[in-house]
Order: sequence, then C-alpha cells, then structure tokens
Amino acid sequence: MRFIKDYVLPLFSGMIMALPLALFVRGFASLRQRKLNISTTQAHEIGAALLVMYCGGILSLLVMEVPAVPEWPNMAYNFIPLRFMYDMFSGRYAGEHAAALAKVLGGAALFVPLGFMLSLLWRGASWAKALLGAAALSLFVELCQLVMPYRIADIDDVIFASLGGFLGFCVYRLIKAEAVERFRVNKIKKLTNLRE
Repeated sequence: MRFIKDYVLPLFSGMIMALPLALFVRGFASLRQRKLNISTTQAHEIGAALLVMYCGGILSLLVMEVPAVPEWPNMAYNFIPLRFMYDMFSGRYAGEHAAALAKVLGGAALFVPLGFMLSLLWRGASWAKALLGAAALSLFVELCQLVMPYRIADIDDVIFASLGGFLGFCVYRLIKAEAVERFRVNKIKKLTNLRE
C-alpha cells in the first residue's frame, strides 16, 4: 500500500497535470502531419498523448515531488557508476535492503512503459532508440535533481532507467506485428489528379 501512496499516485497525478500539454503537443503534431500529408490512426494519437502524459508523470514524480524523508543520508550526488549497488551489497544500507532494492527495481520498472511506448509508436524501433530515449529522460531528471537540496543525483538511476527502456523494447518485441501496425503513422501519396 505504501508503494501505491509513494509512487503510483504521484505518477498518475503528474500524468493528469500533463494532459493539457499532451493535448497541445498532439494538436501541433496533427497540424504538422496534415501539412505534410501524413495520416495517423486514432490508436496512434491516443498512444502519443499517453506517452507525453507519462513523461509528465515521471517528471512530476522524480523532480517536483518532495520526499517525506531524505533519500539517503550523507549523499548529495553519485557520479561513480554502480556505486549504489556496491554500497548496497557491501552492507552500507544495513536494515534498509528493501528500500535499496526498491530504488533499483523501481528505477528500472518506471521506465519500462516509456521504452515500450517509444518502440510502439515510431517506425524503425530498435533497442538502442528505446534505451537512449529512457536514458535521455533520466539524465534530464538527474540534472534537475542535482540542484535540488532534497534529492540525490545518481548516475545509477540513469543506468537503471536505460535498462528499463531496453526491457520496454523487449516487451514490444513480444507483440504481434499486426497489432503494432494500428499504432503507426502512415504516409499518404499526394493526389495529382483530383478527377481519378
């Protein structure tokens, strides 16, 4: 129940707050698509709006949400890759293994839907694009957290978020190709002769 209160509710409230932004972005994108004579499906539009909303939820949860207690004592930033994992397994967080494991698994799990949606919505999906998309958003979050006194900027979070983006691509690969095509944008040929 604490997981829902601490993570899921702030994520969904951030998604709801990002709804106006999602509608604006999708409206602007549809104008551009109309100008370029590109068609799209309703499933693609809904998926793209959900992607924007999910990114807003992640930003709300990881940047704007103030934790009830400091994340980890005596730590403001970590630029050494996998240092948190080493500290966790060496006993530095004795008695806090559940919280440390939740940080690791939660960091990856939070970005699985992002990697999945990025792969689902755009042609040329690859594991590298999903991984880089998740890494870019996570790096932005960590740079924001670097200047916040109540947050910890941690390179491990970028690593686990990238892993989550890759896992999202793996989930995408499990879906049948016919289902994926409903979410893709199709190019329409320009009509040269209106009489035909």
